[in-house]
Amino acid sequence: MTQTELAPFLGAWTLMMAAMMLPSAAPMVLLHRVGLRGSGALRSAMHTAVFVGAYLLVWGSIGVVVWAAGLLVEMAVPMAIFFLAMFGVV
Repeated sequence: MTQTELAPFLGAWTLMMAAMMLPSAAPMVLLHRVGLRGSGALRSAMHTAVFVGAYLLVWGSIGVVVWAAGLLVEMAVPMAIFFLAMFGVV
């Protein structure tokens, strides 16, 4: 994993999270929409879109943390193998 792979990773991560998490979050989104019922159709749709966008943004942020953890593991594993070989374990 390199830094140039962050954008494709986030695209795939967000698509996967949307496919997996939005169906289970649909009741919450609909409840949010019902709570906005008296504020007009366009305004209600805008607020719901912002709500869903923020939901995906949070999951995208978690994807950045996962990507960074992957980079750290990728760097740590070769070093661990090197030290194990140095001490004759591997």
